Amino acid sequence: MAIKLCPIGGKINAFLFENENINLPLSLFLSIRIDLEEFQFQSEFEDTCIQLDFIKMKFNSFLDIENKEIEFALNPEDGYIDGSIYLDSQHVPVDISKISFSSFDKDNINAKFKGVVLFDYCGYEDLNQEFIIETTLNF
Repeated sequence: MAIKLCPIGGKINAFLFENENINLPLSLFLSIRIDLEEFQFQSEFEDTCIQLDFIKMKFNSFLDIENKEIEFALNPEDGYIDGSIYLDSQHVPVDISKISFSSFDKDNINAKFKGVVLFDYCGYEDLNQEFIIETTLNF
């Protein structure tokens, strides 16, 4: 059963994180939440989002991502984005292979995402679903 992912905005944040246990020095990461219109999945209506965390890329300010297209490795390769969508009371992994950012306007930036929802990882009979979606993210 294919789901219709209709983005209705979202948020983008930058944060500093370090973890001495895995030898991760203080690093700058992005976090993105893509809000979605409500849709039906497994006979239930879902009000959810795609959450993308620990997006590692070289940047010092949001100006550095303006008008950039970045490709990412897929999980479990180094450089993948930790992504998921909460469906049917569980986090279903989402792999993002590309993000294209446009220019930003005050507090917003438009972004296009290419990815796949990994239904098979959670034991669903549904086929994995590729998608390309575009939305406005608020800083």
